[in-house]
Amino acid sequence: MEIRYLNDADAAYDIVGRAFDIALAAAQEQGRTADLVLSGGRSGAHVATRLAESLQRHPDVVVRIWIADERWVRPEDTDRNDTPIIDQLPRSPQVLVQRHLTPPIDPGLVAADYAQRLRNSLEDQTFDLVVLSMGEDGHVASVFPNHAALSTVAYAEWESPKAPSVRTTIALPQLARTRTCLVLGLGTSKAEAISRADRHDASLPVVQLANLVHVQLLTDVIPGMRIPRP
Repeated sequence: MEIRYLNDADAAYDIVGRAFDIALAAAQEQGRTADLVLSGGRSGAHVATRLAESLQRHPDVVVRIWIADERWVRPEDTDRNDTPIIDQLPRSPQVLVQRHLTPPIDPGLVAADYAQRLRNSLEDQTFDLVVLSMGEDGHVASVFPNHAALSTVAYAEWESPKAPSVRTTIALPQLARTRTCLVLGLGTSKAEAISRADRHDASLPVVQLANLVHVQLLTDVIPGMRIPRP
């Protein structure tokens, strides 16, 4: 794992923007669809904005966007991870967002459907770029510490420590099938997780991912920072 300590969040998003440019340029040159994985959450809208800007610079490439994880809520629910991503992207045939199915479909079937779509679309190919956000506990997507993975492609998480408790997620081995993997660890609330990642704490999903693929962890946390205890 490569931890990159940056001046601020904008510097991290600049790196993400350049990674989009590289991925889209390569796909455009090769005449193929670019497969990207994005996370929702607080950083999702900022990441999607940088993707929208890159799409303007590469108008001839089609992008297929996979959502790293999704909360098992209705399509109109504001808690959905894909909403802030979709809101920032152009409504265009150039953008193919692969949404997770929604209730009342059983979460296990939702995950199985997503896994099958991944297999059918990628076959033996890899993602061009994966951009994730790390949680305060070191989780990525909806892969949480000490929670058993039920598949190597995608699975349902029934007892998430963060509400809502039921989610679907792409599994770490599938996320690791990528040319480039960027993980955002932004804000002082991530300081402890950054420190543990720097010590290669194997209980953290972000470290487990880094054991499968080279991860660039982008953070604006000052090295050695600790969150004050109450």
